[in-house]
Amino acid sequence: MSDLEELLQRKLEALEDGASPKKTAKGLPGEAAELEPLIYLAASLRDMPHPGLEPQTSHLMQNELVKAAKGTMKLPIRKRSTSLAWLLTPGFASLSLVILALVVVFFGARAWLAGPSAAQTALLSEVSGQVQVAESANADWQDVGVGSSLHSGQLIRTSSGSSATLRFFEGTQTVLSPNTELVLDEVSGGWGNVLHVKLTEQYGYTDHSVIPFGEKNSYFMIDTPAGSASVHGTVFSAAFDPNGKAVFAVEAGQVLVENEQGDVTLDPGQGTAILLNQAPEPPAYTFTLTDKLTLADGNVWWIGGMPFVITSDTLLLDKFEPGDTLLMTGRILENGLWVVDSIQPAQDTGKKSTFAGVVEEIGDQTWMIGGIPVQVNLATRLSDSIQVGYVVEVKYVILGSGSWQAVEISTLVAGKLPAPKPTSTDTPSPSVEFSLEGISSLNSEPVADCTGAEPQPEAQTLADRYGISLSAIMSRFCQGFGFGEIDQAYMLRDKGYDLDQIFGLRKTGLGWGEIEQVLNAQPSSKNRSDKSVKPANENKPEPKPSKTPRP
Repeated sequence: MSDLEELLQRKLEALEDGASPKKTAKGLPGEAAELEPLIYLAASLRDMPHPGLEPQTSHLMQNELVKAAKGTMKLPIRKRSTSLAWLLTPGFASLSLVILALVVVFFGARAWLAGPSAAQTALLSEVSGQVQVAESANADWQDVGVGSSLHSGQLIRTSSGSSATLRFFEGTQTVLSPNTELVLDEVSGGWGNVLHVKLTEQYGYTDHSVIPFGEKNSYFMIDTPAGSASVHGTVFSAAFDPNGKAVFAVEAGQVLVENEQGDVTLDPGQGTAILLNQAPEPPAYTFTLTDKLTLADGNVWWIGGMPFVITSDTLLLDKFEPGDTLLMTGRILENGLWVVDSIQPAQDTGKKSTFAGVVEEIGDQTWMIGGIPVQVNLATRLSDSIQVGYVVEVKYVILGSGSWQAVEISTLVAGKLPAPKPTSTDTPSPSVEFSLEGISSLNSEPVADCTGAEPQPEAQTLADRYGISLSAIMSRFCQGFGFGEIDQAYMLRDKGYDLDQIFGLRKTGLGWGEIEQVLNAQPSSKNRSDKSVKPANENKPEPKPSKTPRP
């Protein structure tokens, strides 16, 4: 290799190490001044968007590069003994083209190996409120909006009442809740939907929906000062309190949670907490409660008609007042204690009240799941072939009587089934009539006064339409029903159905057509006051369910 070739090689390596073209070309000796255009050309090739892999496009761009190279090499020949004019003679013109071809191949190969350009960024696909981005920990924060692209090394944060959704190139998503900050340590990928993502959660709460990886060298990691989680295609959440507590919970798939002190593997429906310099706690089944804060008495909060103890370990992602709709997450420990890990504004997350557990008993009207008795009726949506021993997720509402009404029960994990018992059935009988007792009593929990000083015009219109008092309309409104829902309910009442049953079924998540079907299936549901529908096997003594747990 000649001295000129060695010099060019060193300059190309300097470019590869991140040096600017100006800095790289600076200091070239006079006899090598003709290399300066090649250095700038190489830098341009490095920075230009890399083409696709279509043969026609690749061939066309190759021709264009050769033309550009030929034009660049037409430089004035200096009249000095050390001039490189000999490079432009027919005998050595091919050498210049070979060097240029090597430059093209070198940077083109690196561009191809780097993968699609979209893999190097995360797109801000949804924004609510104020979302800001900084180039580094010491840089100024700048407001950003939908469509902004974020790259490795940047930071993103949400303010109070705000949220943001990051979408990665192959479909994986990360949602930031209010008062959350993330560092994008690494965002990259390769051809074939290979994804490389590493995030550090400084504080706050995040939800992650990771597309299952088809390549073994893909990875998605979320790190906190207390511990980290790595996944290979799952739906999970992560939270970190600046006081030093991290919480991870899994909806689908598996997540490995670890730190220097130990590790645990979380299955669907499980979560764990980690304190600084301590090993992860044993996996526990999780719960989510979405409802209104009706009363806050010191560290005891009434949410959804149930009291919860809020401790210094509970991550509060905003300030809350009675009447606010909250999204609360936590874990159900082996001793039956419900631990509240985080509380945030519910916003429009679409999440309902849920908990996960093992099916212990399947009865006609009451199922025992994770030690909790839940009511199951014709309005409950069930996954196929649920059996005792399965791990399930229960979407539920808490009735005024204190019982829990299951809206939907879905399978998370098909567990190891125990030997069947001759005296019990494995599945509920579809022909059993269910009792609407309890459905009628929805609102015995404390309710915040939301009537206001002035009469609400729409409420007054409904009161006049149905010949009832304004306070009757407003009491339903304060219970969380909209005026449109109240109107629909009173229209059904005028057909002869019980009003409390109508509102009770509505709170289970049923549509109005479904509510009328359920009520029609109960012949005695019309024109009744406070009498409940008795099941067909009313003479058969029912097993006494255990007491409804109170967190």
